Amino acid sequence: MELLSIIAIISVFVFSISATLQSIQKRYDMFGIAFVTFVTSVGGGTVRDLLLGCHPLFWMEDPTFVIAILTGVFSTFVFKRKMLILKQTKQPDSAKKFIEYMQTDEVKKIISTSGYLN
Repeated sequence: MELLSIIAIISVFVFSISATLQSIQKRYDMFGIAFVTFVTSVGGGTVRDLLLGCHPLFWMEDPTFVIAILTGVFSTFVFKRKMLILKQTKQPDSAKKFIEYMQTDEVKKIISTSGYLN
């Protein structure tokens, strides 16, 4: 298995955990949780494949992605309390630090001289 495939499966797994936590906090029923989780996990890649004309879609071609989604949902239900505590305590600090870092003059200078915005 290639490194890119492994990264794609891990990202689908992480997105499924994130979507399941959000759905649980919004008190969706099981169908709502399954729908939101599936769309969140493979939605971006599905749109990419449709725009590029790739058929069959990546998650239909390889069942590992669906297994990763189901594993993410199951593990979220098993470790729900710990994940909710982790989500509430760790994420805002890291996101705040990242935003502060991206607003520094040094980063702005690097981006402006790199030519990516021109």
